[in-house]
Formats: sequence, structure tokens, C-alpha cells
Amino acid sequence: MAISDLDLYARPQQRVRISRRRWINLLDLGEGRPTVVLCGGDQSTTLVWARVQSELARSFRVVAYDRAGLGFSDPGPFPRTTQRIVGDLRAALQAAGIAPPYILVGASNGGFETRWFARHHPEEVAGMVLVDTTADDWTLRQQAVAPSWRPAWKNYLNQLRYVAACARSGALRPGLAEYAQYVPQPMAQLPGAVNAHRHDAALTPGYWRTHISECEAIEAASAAGGADTRAPLGDLPLVVLSAGVRIAPPLPSEEAQAFLATLEAGQDALAALSSRGVHRRVVDSGHNIQINRPDVVAGAVAEVIAMACDRHT
Repeated sequence: MAISDLDLYARPQQRVRISRRRWINLLDLGEGRPTVVLCGGDQSTTLVWARVQSELARSFRVVAYDRAGLGFSDPGPFPRTTQRIVGDLRAALQAAGIAPPYILVGASNGGFETRWFARHHPEEVAGMVLVDTTADDWTLRQQAVAPSWRPAWKNYLNQLRYVAACARSGALRPGLAEYAQYVPQPMAQLPGAVNAHRHDAALTPGYWRTHISECEAIEAASAAGGADTRAPLGDLPLVVLSAGVRIAPPLPSEEAQAFLATLEAGQDALAALSSRGVHRRVVDSGHNIQINRPDVVAGAVAEVIAMACDRHT
């Protein structure tokens, strides 16, 4: 089935049961092996992959999914650690009868999931594409060059906690500054039903609790040096895509520039995890390369699949 109508994203696509009381939402398109598995970043749902998935599904089987507590997937147990997120994903793939090998594609914080998956289940992973993902030890890197960053990050998390409290009390409404800042506003390119779902989801306390827990879990893993995700990947086919357009964070000028430099250095470090790793900057895209340049992401996936096939011949 090809994506021809974005109304598809206003409702569950395929909810699969992963435990007695929990279901995960998948979108499974195309045919063939290996299967491409798309893992989004913060607050992402299957929607962020619409253009990439529709392109790839012409030639490959491609699966996107909503993490627990987001989109049309049921909430999961807290804290929302990478281990639990990957456990949910593997359970959903198994429940849907989608067998390995997999080509894992991780965007932003979704790269933690793909790298954890590849380290702990290497026999299931045939290749990987990382789309402007977070480096394994990003907390340590940022603290070293930008001392002002950590207080700013803590302030951001406190803002999210306040938004969650407003959602619980029903105060997250028009007129509140946090409503305008954090609740998705309608996008002209999306159908009304999709805009309504995105808006309504952001008013639920569980949505914010999930987001906060995921941020805290990744920060904790990164502060520990990313031991679960930085292990060498051998000769696993790997393409790392990084944003060529970055906005400096609200830090003192020198710290902001050092912050951006460490982001790029982190992408080089990710590519070096594999002897076949390649790092490419997408010069005309910001962080959301899968939205801005879906053709580049799809091309990288096709390249990794070709490398994976050569690897096993």
C-alpha cells in the first residue's frame, strides 16, 4: 500500500498487541527483505516518516512505528529507557510477523534506539542509517565546552514539567504562553483530522510524561558515556547524515559555537563506530533531514541495503 492520503495519519494504522494490556501502532508498507525499520526522535510518530516511507516502499518493505505513549500506541512502564523502547519495538515486530534482518534508521534521539538494538541484537541488524542523531556521550561533550548548557537544559526540563502539570489540571489552553509554545499549531500541508490529532495528543498528561521520561533517560545514559550504544559495530554498513544548517543555541557566543562544533564531531564519532561507516553533511537541511530532504535519507537507506547484500554474498 502506498501513501496517497495523509488522512492515514489521523487514525491508527496497525495496532499490534505486545502484552496483555498494551498495543503498539505500526505502519507497514512495501515488500522485500531486509526490512527497513524507521525510529523517530522526540515526540515523533509515523507521520514524520511519511515522505521517506512512501519513497522507500516502492522497492522495499518499510515499517514505521509510534513509541509507547505517543501517537496511537499505548503508554508503557516508566522510566522510558532505551532498553524498554527497543524491547517494545522488537515485541511489536515479532507480533506483526516481521522477521529480521533489519535495516535500522534512527533520527535524532531515535539513534539511541537503533544503536542499542544493534549492540544487543547484532544478529538481527544488517545495516543502519543515522539521521542527525545524538552522539553517545553528548552530555559529557557539551558540559566540557559549554558550561552554560546544563543549566539551560535543566530549565527546559522544568518547563516541560510545568506544561505537564498544566495538562493534568486542564489549564493548557489558548491564552497560556506554554500553549502557544508547546502545543502543535495547525499546518497547512496537513489534513484537518491530522492537525486535530496532533493538537489533542499534546493536551494529554501522558504525552508530556513520556517525553520528559525519554529525555531524562537519554541524558542519564549519555552522562554515563553511552556505554550501551558506543560499542564498535565491526563492518556493519552505516551511513551517518548530519544537518548542514544549525541554529546556535541561546548560550554565550563562544560556548554556542563550541556546542555546534561538538555536535559535528559527534557525528564523525558515530561514523567511526563501523569500519564501513560514512558521514555526510546535508548542506541544505536542518535537523529534520527526513522531512526536509527525504530523498537523501531514502538514498542512504538504499545504499546501506546494497552494502548489506554485498556483505553477505
